[in-house]
Amino acid sequence: DCGSGFTSYLLRLWAKENGGQVTSLDTDPDWLAKSKAYAEEKGVGGGLWKLWDDRSGSFDFLFYDLGVISVRERMARASLDLVAPNGTWMGDDLHWAGYDHEMAVLAAQQGSKLVMEPESKDKFGRFAGTIDMPAEKRPRQTEVSVIIGFPFERTIPSETEFSRVAFAQQGFAYVNMGYSRTDLGRCMMAKHLLENPEFTHLLMLDTDHLHPADTVARLVRHVQKDPKKLVIGGLNYRRGPPFEPNVYFLDPEGKVFTLKDFPKGIVKVHLLGTCAMLVAREAFERIPCPWFKYNYEQADQYKFPSEDTWFSLEALRHGVGLWCDTTCTSPHMIVEWADKNRFERYVAEHPDVLTKDGLLYLQQ
Repeated sequence: DCGSGFTSYLLRLWAKENGGQVTSLDTDPDWLAKSKAYAEEKGVGGGLWKLWDDRSGSFDFLFYDLGVISVRERMARASLDLVAPNGTWMGDDLHWAGYDHEMAVLAAQQGSKLVMEPESKDKFGRFAGTIDMPAEKRPRQTEVSVIIGFPFERTIPSETEFSRVAFAQQGFAYVNMGYSRTDLGRCMMAKHLLENPEFTHLLMLDTDHLHPADTVARLVRHVQKDPKKLVIGGLNYRRGPPFEPNVYFLDPEGKVFTLKDFPKGIVKVHLLGTCAMLVAREAFERIPCPWFKYNYEQADQYKFPSEDTWFSLEALRHGVGLWCDTTCTSPHMIVEWADKNRFERYVAEHPDVLTKDGLLYLQQ
């Protein structure tokens, strides 16, 4: 049941009478909870209820009705990955031109075909289609292909130029764009990724950071180990006092804080700076545009959340996890470099910025 709703109830009602277990998947936790509550009210609330990021296993039958058509087109391949050999995929709304072609192509790649189901046609002309999987499914290509984007909003420091040259020498493709406001520039990069299927990931590298030449390899290795990690960034530091890590968490009251010391490795976080961020195509497919935006709703309180905060909160809202590789750092250019040493020096000079538990809360 890929895309919870009324079908979550219907499939469970069928399973109750005929046997079997139903798993419901959705990208929206609120909608998933509403669907579960409705099914429980009708006495068929059993089975599994999972967010899309927690999907696993394979299924004999998959009903695909996840989000609007554009979302379904973008995530269709992933839905087919969940169908077991000899299993059946059924999708709603195959009357949509373009969507039917997309599914027909994906079916052919598996040695199968898309079959329209005329008996499902309603008075509005909508109908479903099915794909029967072969006994031996063809493996999906999992190669990671990265394109790099540099947002140009300000003068490019000559001190960081050679770090950008290093990526060109490694043969990575660049998003070709000129000067623009940072939030708009990042949105144009995301759009470029979605429109160029030969790339699986966008790596955004800010021009006022000194990026190590192995930044791509460091971040990509996590995707190769776990493709479900859709957004991964480095542990970078803000260029103004207190020079803290640009990686944050939300406490139960919604207050923002960071840590003085992070464990080495990959850490799940709530807010992540975009200065060196690797984003999978699927993340931009699940999060609606605008992906990046300045928020002026609290300007009267002198609060101006930046575009990376907007992206992080939207990612959380749509079930996209954010991860930080704490071993990957790109020093931030100011009059001096903002790194772990500068942050710790500031904390030593201003010990009152930390709580007794060693947490650093932001002023709100």
